[in-house]
Amino acid sequence: MALEGSFRARLGLVLCALLALTGCASARGTAAEPATDGADERFAIARAITDTARAVTDFPRTADPESVLRFYTPDYDAIQDGDRQTLADVRRLLEALKVRIDSGAPIQMVARTTNIRVDLVNATTGWATYDLVFAIAAGGQVAVQQRARCSALYRKPADAWLVRHEHCSTQRGERR
Repeated sequence: MALEGSFRARLGLVLCALLALTGCASARGTAAEPATDGADERFAIARAITDTARAVTDFPRTADPESVLRFYTPDYDAIQDGDRQTLADVRRLLEALKVRIDSGAPIQMVARTTNIRVDLVNATTGWATYDLVFAIAAGGQVAVQQRARCSALYRKPADAWLVRHEHCSTQRGERR
């Protein structure tokens, strides 16, 4: 089953927002900062990126929107290739994907992040930048394939780092 044009475009943008994905095993601070200063918290943000990646990658198998949404703050806000996106938008798109999965339409997702950098602002605010390569296939055909440069703000309201804001832009000529 082929993904329709507008759904495909929105899906690609939303999934870029969702995917601060696999490949993030470490984080580094600024050169002027001692390696031990905040290293545990930077690693925790990197781990949140990895855990989010795993949830998104597993979504076609789990079809559980909450397994992904739990990594985002309730006031999540993003810019994906110039379009604003909220948590409600992400929820709607995950639900649309779930309907496709539940109807028997096979969907596969692959994502990879590189050039990840994590820094802390304070004990409850951090940010990360990364390059993202993402592909989604439906019915054996690649429907979306994108390379993006992303930055994300993280908030730690309790004991876990959550995505508060993301901004991802695809490279010119690669927007599909």
